[in-house]
Amino acid sequence: MYFRMTSSTLALLALTAPAFADVTPSEVWQNWVDYYKATGYSVAEGSREEAGDTLTLGDVVFSMDMPDGDFAFTIPQVVMQATGDGRVRTGLADQSTGTLRTVDEEGRDVNIAFTVQLPGAEVVSSGTPEDMTDEGSIPTLTVTVDEVRTQDQTFADPVRITSADMTYSQRMAKGDLMRAEFDVASGQTDMVLDVSGKDEEGRDFTASGALSMASLQSAGSGSFPVDASMDEDMAAALRAGMDMTADFQAGPMTASFDMNGVGEDGAPVTASMKAEVAGMTSQMGMSGSGVNFQLDSDAADVELTSADMPFPVTYSTEGTSMGLQMPVTQSDEPQPFKVTYSLNGLALGDAIWDLFDQGRVLPRDPANFELDVTGLVRVVQDVFDPAFIEANAAAAEAEADAEDAADTDTTAAAPEAGTADQPSGNTADTPETDTAAAEPESPYEPVEVTINRFAIDAAGASVSATGDLRVPEDSGMDAPVGTISARYEGLNGLIDSLMQLGLVPQDQATAARMMLAMFASPAPDGGDVLTTELEFREGGSIFANGQQVK
Repeated sequence: MYFRMTSSTLALLALTAPAFADVTPSEVWQNWVDYYKATGYSVAEGSREEAGDTLTLGDVVFSMDMPDGDFAFTIPQVVMQATGDGRVRTGLADQSTGTLRTVDEEGRDVNIAFTVQLPGAEVVSSGTPEDMTDEGSIPTLTVTVDEVRTQDQTFADPVRITSADMTYSQRMAKGDLMRAEFDVASGQTDMVLDVSGKDEEGRDFTASGALSMASLQSAGSGSFPVDASMDEDMAAALRAGMDMTADFQAGPMTASFDMNGVGEDGAPVTASMKAEVAGMTSQMGMSGSGVNFQLDSDAADVELTSADMPFPVTYSTEGTSMGLQMPVTQSDEPQPFKVTYSLNGLALGDAIWDLFDQGRVLPRDPANFELDVTGLVRVVQDVFDPAFIEANAAAAEAEADAEDAADTDTTAAAPEAGTADQPSGNTADTPETDTAAAEPESPYEPVEVTINRFAIDAAGASVSATGDLRVPEDSGMDAPVGTISARYEGLNGLIDSLMQLGLVPQDQATAARMMLAMFASPAPDGGDVLTTELEFREGGSIFANGQQVK
């Protein structure tokens, strides 16, 4: 309590005390321009007027070229005025507009026009030109997608997003690297979707949806090289010292979605979804040492309905989590990586279970899944190198085209089986397509893989495994060296239950038990528990519980 009262008093005194350093409107504006340029934007002023302690800018355009399109955002007016105490207050036009051009799956242009409304928004800047802090407030923020125009049709006003009581602070410090810190928070945030048009077959459809979040908060920091653009060459920016982190938190969320259309037979087609999530958090980071991402979701309830389903599909989870850490900068030395995923308390609705188990033979306890894998990889190529990305994209496209061509040629060249033109099974005249030259390259060479935990728990049975594998340079992942230990509980009981339900025939159940006997042995503690010790040896041989199986 004492600490809280003291810190609050100091904060109030700081607000009323005179500033020790001054900034001018032009210095604040230049600081913002430098920051946006360092993060990949171009900034253009339509007009500029300085009168006394006021700087007025007109038709300011922030733009960025992207691999498959471009982005532009125009603010009609920016007014920056010195407050007389060393700070600068900035007001923005109530409404600004933007455009985004991208491409669809077939490479055709998609043009999006949107409007941003932020009446009453203002920013107060303080500090020095080399170390500046901006504090802003936006009573109401509204983003409206005015139009989405494709090659075939135009969607008017399909999306609207509103957010209330938004506040933010940002600090930017200049040096060899530009250092930025930010903190953004808002109250109720809502998104509404309303789309009507025609599907790929020319049939009418409508789609509507809503997403509501009780609160949003994001904070982060970053260092950006002044002379290396993230947009033009991310790999060069990372090598020059770019380092950024960001955290995101969302309060309780609700979502709904409804779709109405026409099926191939002309009958109406409907579908809907409802979901509630207690909250979620995410963290991401990127630097020369790698990228990392973590997403955690709290308890969720989902309900799906469709004209094609006889009943609503419902399920719930107690929580989900996924994480990824990967190096991205080329190095001859192995670098660490990590992949994690967990799904806790997955509970299916009784209607789903009753499809195949009305007698409740199987336990309906919530299922769980967990994966935790770490290791070392050698990065043989900068992952974000523009030339590498472009070459891999071209190779992937060429590979897809070659596969399509091969499918087309095979279909066209193969007559019906047993015809006089070509006997069944004769493919001598079928054109061959070479796809080997169009294989995308991986920037990673695995060195070591450690399975810290792999676990599945569902329907009264569980499987868990741990292990360590080393990847020889001369053989790669085709012949790793190491061991994997596994434990199975309740598998025989699960097979019995599946046979009782008629889901697994007798011969398949016998084959499954023979496979278990080949790779697993009874555990010392008895019961329906089996264990496996897989040993991968030099040369590609594999031993299961001491017996060679390969």
